[in-house]
Amino acid sequence: MTKKNLLVLLLLPLWLLLSSCDDFTSRARDYVTPEALKAHVAVLADDELQGRAPGTPGYDAAAQYVARTFQAIGLEPAGAAGTFYQPIALRQARLVEGSAQLILRRAETALLLRHVDDYVFLLNPIAARLDITAAAVYVGYGVTAPQYGLNSYQGLDVAGKFAVALTGVPSGLPPEPAAVLASIARKAADAHQAGARGLVLLFDDTKDADWAYAAAVYTAQQPVLSWAENEEIAYAPNGDLQAVIAMAPSAAARMFKGAEQSLADVFKAARAGAPSSGFRLDAALTARNLVQYKPMRSANIIARLDAKETPIKQINGAELPQVPGALMLVAHLDHLGVGPAINGDVIYNGALDNALGVASLVETAKALAALPAQWPRDVYFAALTGEEAGLIGAEYLVRHLPMPKLSAVLNIDMPVALYPLATLHASGATHSSLGAVANRAAQGYRLALETDPKPQEAIFIRSDHYAFVKQGIPALYLNIGITDSEGDTERGAAALNDFLSRHYHQPSDDLTRPINWQSAATFSDVHVDILRRLAQDTSDVRWTQGSFFSPSDLAAVSSD
Repeated sequence: MTKKNLLVLLLLPLWLLLSSCDDFTSRARDYVTPEALKAHVAVLADDELQGRAPGTPGYDAAAQYVARTFQAIGLEPAGAAGTFYQPIALRQARLVEGSAQLILRRAETALLLRHVDDYVFLLNPIAARLDITAAAVYVGYGVTAPQYGLNSYQGLDVAGKFAVALTGVPSGLPPEPAAVLASIARKAADAHQAGARGLVLLFDDTKDADWAYAAAVYTAQQPVLSWAENEEIAYAPNGDLQAVIAMAPSAAARMFKGAEQSLADVFKAARAGAPSSGFRLDAALTARNLVQYKPMRSANIIARLDAKETPIKQINGAELPQVPGALMLVAHLDHLGVGPAINGDVIYNGALDNALGVASLVETAKALAALPAQWPRDVYFAALTGEEAGLIGAEYLVRHLPMPKLSAVLNIDMPVALYPLATLHASGATHSSLGAVANRAAQGYRLALETDPKPQEAIFIRSDHYAFVKQGIPALYLNIGITDSEGDTERGAAALNDFLSRHYHQPSDDLTRPINWQSAATFSDVHVDILRRLAQDTSDVRWTQGSFFSPSDLAAVSSD
C-alpha cells in the first residue's frame, strides 16, 4: 500500500461520520459488516505501521486512527484532559551487556557460573543495580494456596535468602488456578511474602517443554516493560522481589550437593507427583547485574458512550438517582513491531492479533452508539497498549480508571476467524453471571457455547481482561469455537492449530491469511448484543459462588 493510499484510509473515520446514519435494526446480523472490519484491518495491519510496537511511530499512527474513529462515531473522549488518550510513561529495561554475574558459594569454594549457559536473570526492573549475597533454601514448588492444601514455605526460614523453587505446580489442580499459581509473578509474590530476597527457578527439561530452560533464556533476552510515575517505577511484573533467576539443570544440580536430597531425587519425586518438602541447601549465591533503562511513551485510547437514562430509586421517601456501574469493551492495539526476519519479512503485522480485534471493538462501538434503545449504564471502549509486553496497558488502566465504578469487562483478543462461525468459547463464563448473558446472546445467532478446546492453555489469565479480574472486576473473553454446524471439531481445530503453529507471532499474521470476514462480523455482532443486554440491566454483575477468581477466593492467592 502506498503512503498516499494509507493517508486516505487514516482519514476514513471522517467519512464514517457522514455515513453513520445506516438503519440499524434489532436484527443482530445488521450490526457489523464484513467490509467495515476489512477496511479497519487493512489500515492497522499495513506495513506502514511497522507492527504497532508501543513507543513507536507505528503504534502512534494506529492510536490516532482509533481515536479519530471514536470521534467520528460520536463517542465522548474518556482519556486525559478531555482527549481520547490515556498517556503512559513506560520504562523499558534491558540487562547491561557483560554485567550479569552469578557466583555459587559452597563452604570455602566459589564457582562463577556462565551467563546463558548456566543461568539467566528474569529482570524485575525495580532497581538499576542488583548485588545480593544470600544463602539458598529449597522450597518445593514455592506456592502458598491454602484452599488447595499448598504451603511450600511452612516451617522454612527464607528471610533474607534465595528461595529455590521448581517450575510449575503439583498435578491435579484445575487448569486456571494451576496457571495462576505456576506463574513467575505468583511465585515471586509468595517468595517476597515469605521474606526472601530472590527466587531461583529449577527447570526439569525432561518433564514439560513449556517450562524448559531454553524458554526462560528466550524470555530473558526480551526487554521488560514497566511504567513510571513521578520518575519512580510504579509497576513491575514481579512485584517487589529483587531478583528472579532461571537456572539450567546442570548448574542447579551443584546447589544440591551435600543436601538431604540431590536435584535428581527432587525431580524424580516431582514427576511421581510427590514433591519433597523444602530443606536448607549447603550453598549460597552472589547475584549481580546492571539494568539499563530507556524511557518510552505510549497510550491507551479510551472512549465513552454515555448512558441514555438515569434510573431513580425511592430512598426514605426521596427520589434519588441510582447510577449503576459502567461496562467496558477492550482490545489490545499493540503488536510486536519489527523483529527477526522470517522468509525475508521483518514486520510483525498482527492482522488477527489484534488488528481484527480492534476492528471489532470500533465497529461494536459504532453499532451500539446507533441503537435507539435507552439504557442506564455508561459503556467504555478502550484500545490498549502493551498487551504483548505483559498486559501493561490494562494493568495501568485498571489502576487509573476513568469512571467511579466498573461493573464488567469484555475483551476481544485475536479472534481466529479463518472458517465459518458456528460456536463460541466464552472464557470466564463459569466464573460470573456474564456467562449466562453471553449464552443468551449467542443463541440469538444460533451459536452454541462450546467447552474450552485447550483448557491446559488457561487463556483466561493470558490477556488484558485478567488485569481487571485481579482487581475483582468480572470479565468475559469470547473466542471463535472450533466446532462447526455439523458438530465436527477436526476442521476448526486444524485451522486453529495451523495458525498457532505457523503464523501466531510471526510476520505471516498479515492480510494474506484467509480471514473469514463474515465470521468476524457475526463474532462482533455477539459483542454488540451482550453489551446491549448488560447496558439495559441495572442488576449487578455477580461472581459465581466458589469461583477461584472471585475477590474473596483470589485474594488468598493474588499477588496484588
